[in-house]
Amino acid sequence: MKTALCKAIFNPFETDRNKKVFSFDSTATALQFAAKAARHECRIVDDLYPAGGGGKKRFNAAAENMESVTRLFGDGTGKVRNDWAKRENVVLRPAGTAVMTAE
Repeated sequence: MKTALCKAIFNPFETDRNKKVFSFDSTATALQFAAKAARHECRIVDDLYPAGGGGKKRFNAAAENMESVTRLFGDGTGKVRNDWAKRENVVLRPAGTAVMTAE
């Protein structure tokens, strides 16, 4: 219910409801690309500690991603990633906001 409520509150005009939700199980790079693509939008990063657990290792990885997302959006600093296909560096600077949910 909380994911549906977040979608309704933070993205009321979005027609593709699956587009804006990311998980703390995502890789740090995926979350950085999502932050860059969030121009004038709110990204939802869902379930810091999802039902069903997953153990201490999964929780620690999710906690690291939470810190990364907080710093990324809070500080507004970007990360530089190398795009080997285009042979150039890509600056992943957040362009929107994020809301995080947890159990």
